[in-house]
Amino acid sequence: MRRSGGFATALVVSIALAACGGGGSGGGSSGGGGSSGTSADKVASVFKAATGVTLNKIDDDETWVDYVPPTDAATQEKYGTFSLYVLKDAGAGKILLNGAEPADASGVAWKAAGGGQYLGTKRYGDNVYLQFSPSVPGKHLDARFKAIDAALQGL
Repeated sequence: MRRSGGFATALVVSIALAACGGGGSGGGSSGGGGSSGTSADKVASVFKAATGVTLNKIDDDETWVDYVPPTDAATQEKYGTFSLYVLKDAGAGKILLNGAEPADASGVAWKAAGGGQYLGTKRYGDNVYLQFSPSVPGKHLDARFKAIDAALQGL
């Protein structure tokens, strides 16, 4: 049951952030911001090569591309709930980190999500951000996070 609650929390956060990104800063940054960092296609292919999992793209607008894992039980058991954001707009990182504590020694910035739950955000390179919810309340880098983190080391 906890997994469902965590998944629902992260999904709501992901959808809310996607809505914020999609309606925000106008202007001509449709492709320019992402050209200096890692491409969305590379993020998806690196993750698949490391894990065998094909990510689902749930948002692709002028701000970022947002990937989530499939919802099948095996993938959720191994990786849990997370979103990978590939920023196109350099200012979008501020949206993802809004209200979060400064990053800890492991590079994770934590934001309280209510009920003892936390949302962790870790940056990879110039423009890739992982957001995840630990499987239990609190600030935990569990086996799921470690598996995702290991897969993203190829970026």
